[in-house]
Amino acid sequence: MLKSKHTIAALIIAPLLSIGGYFVVDGFIAEKPHRAEAGKSYPLVALPGCRYSGGKCTLKNNEFSVEISAAEPGAGVVNLNLTAKYPLQAAKMALVNDPVQAGDPESMRSLDQAGRQWTIALAGSAQPGSQIRLVLVADGAFYFGETGLAFLQTETPLPQDARDGR
Repeated sequence: MLKSKHTIAALIIAPLLSIGGYFVVDGFIAEKPHRAEAGKSYPLVALPGCRYSGGKCTLKNNEFSVEISAAEPGAGVVNLNLTAKYPLQAAKMALVNDPVQAGDPESMRSLDQAGRQWTIALAGSAQPGSQIRLVLVADGAFYFGETGLAFLQTETPLPQDARDGR
């Protein structure tokens, strides 16, 4: 079987053609990234870190990203800070305990002149199944997203005996 020159040439050329064909087809079919247009809406996707305790959650759409982190805790209040990669014109956030609930969005307060640091104190508590929904405006384009509150949970402290090594 491997004595034929044609078979050997086919075994060498076929993988090269398949890989080359993949990149050629991808170049023709793939969606090209484009700049966000004023007045249009774009979804933000919660990255995997939002599903685990760690104190921070990043939501992203291509180059546009925001990071949500917990501020000082309060009783019956969820304090959150938002840091944006690009300046924002406005930011609103809502805390909902039921996924079918619409929630009343509240305006966030800017902490700097550039519009990259924002804060809010949402009435309510972080319960299992609670979500935060946000809407951001940057350069006239709207960005929206939602995520659970698992990232706000802190690790349970070890009992004194476990910390002492007993």
